[in-house]
Amino acid sequence: MGSFRMSCTVAVWLVVVIQAVPALARGRAPRWFGDRVAAPRLWALGGVLVAVGCTLGLLLSTWWPGPTLVLLGLVVTEVACRVGRGRDAA
Repeated sequence: MGSFRMSCTVAVWLVVVIQAVPALARGRAPRWFGDRVAAPRLWALGGVLVAVGCTLGLLLSTWWPGPTLVLLGLVVTEVACRVGRGRDAA
């Protein structure tokens, strides 16, 4: 694997480790996201899916698994930001 692909993979996983792993462990999104994330663990799972998709896209010779996982991860993070929004507090 070339140095460019390796550096891109390391950069993606560093972002995931900084943001998603603490959200999975504590159940809270990082402070800089404020109240935008309604379901932090689901959001973190989406981030991990995006990172796995980026890694597969860089490592595999077939084109479809990486982008498919990236899109799935983005959908999961969007759902995590919208879960429970718009409901009246009773």
